[in-house]
Amino acid sequence: MNFYLLELLGKWISLAFITICPTLGKEKTTTLENENLNLKRDTSVVATVIEYTTIIKNDPTLEVGKTKVETKGVNGLVYDIEGSNVVIQEMTQEVILKGTKEAKNTKKPTVVVPQRVEVYENLTMDELTQKLDKNLKSTLTGTGKYYAKYAIEYGVDPYLALAISLHETGCSYSCSNLVKSKNNVGGMMGSNGALSFSSIEEGIKKFISNIKNNYYDHGLTTAEEMNSKYAASMTWSQKVNTYIEKIRAS
Repeated sequence: MNFYLLELLGKWISLAFITICPTLGKEKTTTLENENLNLKRDTSVVATVIEYTTIIKNDPTLEVGKTKVETKGVNGLVYDIEGSNVVIQEMTQEVILKGTKEAKNTKKPTVVVPQRVEVYENLTMDELTQKLDKNLKSTLTGTGKYYAKYAIEYGVDPYLALAISLHETGCSYSCSNLVKSKNNVGGMMGSNGALSFSSIEEGIKKFISNIKNNYYDHGLTTAEEMNSKYAASMTWSQKVNTYIEKIRAS
């Protein structure tokens, strides 16, 4: 570069008038006017703007959806003065960091409170089963779930059903042979004697359905109302009611 160009480069900032309309990929020739530089009016200057581009980089330290400017972009500016390039402003690429880190779940999980379903005297099925189980021993241990299930299904008082069963079988202590050998939990009789069932569950189901079909359906829903039809002893209802109170209090 000759002395003339060096002088021009050193004093470029004092240019009084530069008409430049640069766009990316386009150049325009203009004329410099400045008496201090003693430039000729027809001095040819080509000004080129070099626009920066944006580079995206993944950043594992930023959460997904977040970005950060690492380097701010700056356009470059180059003068071509009669065949010699003068870099006025270096171009700087813009760098954007893009988050790839999974965001932490800050939302608290919804706590689902199971709906309480009461089936008898403010008790849920599980609570009723537990209450009935407290009164069952021997062969009928743990069968409260069957008494609860079929009593609710047939619309029979579960305390009444269990009380009759306990009175007929003695299973609050030790079950009778009728329970142990025939799964008959209610002293039910047929034309050929005591009825027999394939399982304890079947025996309980048949017993409670018998109360429903032969007593409840005929308006007999208490031990007193059932007494004359169910047993010859007139104290039967009294004994059954004693068991009912014991079950309710357990």
